Amino acid sequence: MKKILLLIITVNLFNCQKKEVQYTSPPLPMEEVTLNNNITSKHVNIPNTKIYFLPFDKNYNLSNGAMVSKDNNYSITVTESDGNTVKNTVDDFSKEDFEAKGIKVFDDKFITVNGVKSKIIFLQGQPQLKGAILFIDNKTEKEMITAMYDANNTLLENKVKNMLHTIVYNKDAKVDYLGNATFKIDLSNTKFKFQKYTSNFYNFTEDGKDVGILEPTILISQIPNIENPSLKGFFEEAKKSLLKYGFKDLDEKNIIETKDSFQAEVYGKFKGKPSVCYYKIIKDPKKDFILFLMASSKQNLDQDLPQFKKIATTFSFK
Repeated sequence: MKKILLLIITVNLFNCQKKEVQYTSPPLPMEEVTLNNNITSKHVNIPNTKIYFLPFDKNYNLSNGAMVSKDNNYSITVTESDGNTVKNTVDDFSKEDFEAKGIKVFDDKFITVNGVKSKIIFLQGQPQLKGAILFIDNKTEKEMITAMYDANNTLLENKVKNMLHTIVYNKDAKVDYLGNATFKIDLSNTKFKFQKYTSNFYNFTEDGKDVGILEPTILISQIPNIENPSLKGFFEEAKKSLLKYGFKDLDEKNIIETKDSFQAEVYGKFKGKPSVCYYKIIKDPKKDFILFLMASSKQNLDQDLPQFKKIATTFSFK
């Protein structure tokens, strides 16, 4: 479940199409193989990350892990993962994997970003979208930077690519992930405490401990509202991922849907045992991101589910 964001942002927005795609001219190559920029007064930090860029204009909004143009013609999202959780390296990050999904790859090469071995891939999965994915592999933490832009706007494409050249990875920065959160939640009088932030998910476990896969867990994410998806559609995508993570015989119940929120319980089996995943997804027309909560119980459903629901009543935007 910890890769839902990557699935939704990277795969779905660059989804494969069965019809033949007429690709536009390939993007300009990344000329420098070593990027060793310093942070300047004009650099902008992508919130809740260690990544900085020098923007080419001021026509953008910043939200947790993202920079999105106000015209919605380009976006940059950053996903930071715990190296102990994500074992993939830059050597595993290959154009063959993308091409196997039907995604056109124009160029891929190894580069160095602030002394860290990295790899960048330029690709196109839809006629109207091009993109670049930069994977920075700092062993203990991994940074995945995904840039998407209008495929038919060459001037914009060059500006975005030039901005990628200005990247700074401040690997020694201390980020107050919980303090920077755009949500609030009351965990007092519960057994759950903040454990860690990884892959754009806030993980809450019993007493904040590193627990096993069968223990109850609450995951919260703040997702850039790039395409204004329906909350039910967002839930459906999240539910599909349960099957990929070993859940079976899924059955959704107690759906509560309003204009700006969606709640549901998904029952099933995990490793042959009854399980439940509780979802709450909320949006605010004044915000440029969506709040996502998923809580899972695989052993004590009758005890955990009421607590999940109680906690969810306190889950909201700051």
